[in-house]
Amino acid sequence: MTKLLFARTLQFVHENPTTQRFGAASQLAALRAFASLDHFLSASESDLEGFGHASAGIRSAQATLKSVGRSVFEDAAVRSIDLHMEHEINMAGIGDSNYPTILASAHDAPPVLYWKGSLSGIDLASAAVVGTREPTELGIKVAERVTAFLAQSGVSIVSGLALGIDTVAHQEALAHHGHTVAVLAQGLDQISPASNRYLAHEIVESGGALISENPMNAIVDKYEFAKRDRIQSGLSRIVVPIQTGLKGGTQNTIRFAQAQSRSLWAPNVRDETGHEKWAGIRELIAQKIATPFTVDDYAQLVSAARGAGIEPNEPPKPSSQHLTIWDAEA
Repeated sequence: MTKLLFARTLQFVHENPTTQRFGAASQLAALRAFASLDHFLSASESDLEGFGHASAGIRSAQATLKSVGRSVFEDAAVRSIDLHMEHEINMAGIGDSNYPTILASAHDAPPVLYWKGSLSGIDLASAAVVGTREPTELGIKVAERVTAFLAQSGVSIVSGLALGIDTVAHQEALAHHGHTVAVLAQGLDQISPASNRYLAHEIVESGGALISENPMNAIVDKYEFAKRDRIQSGLSRIVVPIQTGLKGGTQNTIRFAQAQSRSLWAPNVRDETGHEKWAGIRELIAQKIATPFTVDDYAQLVSAARGAGIEPNEPPKPSSQHLTIWDAEA
């Protein structure tokens, strides 16, 4: 709760017009460096150095807290936390014991998480199964077979509740009594698309979870849908793009997976080879970005999904060619 209150307070500080360059990346740096709001406020000028591009924003946030008064922001954070508790929405700030360890290991982990349902087991075995919103018949069959095997093997299925492959992944996990997590771009009071509202209800009722980095009543834009893709890959030990063209939302998840050092696996499909919906998959395999697999390799896929994680205290830093939209937001 201490970290949650600290993290939520910093988010309200970010919204104050006097605070400059204090986006999610800078907030995360502060949360990882300081144990509490008291610690942050008492930090000296020298303590606030050494954060690279985040240093200016961290200094600005401390100045805002001191000039406006911490109670303004802390009280707003308490009200927000109470509101979510009233709606039975779970919350965690990075560093809290209930924050998923696998996601905390990512360099671009959200400062605050909100979820309905249960995340139990996601740290043990997890795979993001993602793909195009307009899959071919073969793409749907591959998604069903891969997801069924993973779910039956105790692997948590992570996806984005979008139409197409995401929907197939969630439905197939539920059909085989598996655990599945839907990552939303908006707050948990807004389910999108509307056609998947019942599916979202089923996910929670079955013991799975809906999760977001945005609070209730949040106003989101198209960039939030791209940013949420890093949570899909961050919650997963492996990322399995089933079907995608050379452009599209799935490519965002692939880039985030690379930046987070997540293992990529792609189905080695021999039919529909000329179809544009498989172009992205063919490229991943040709460039040796993803490990190709067939039905004979499903056991290896499960083994990879159960693989050892990265220590959360030392998140990997992405190389320059793997920087994402999140890294650009100081």
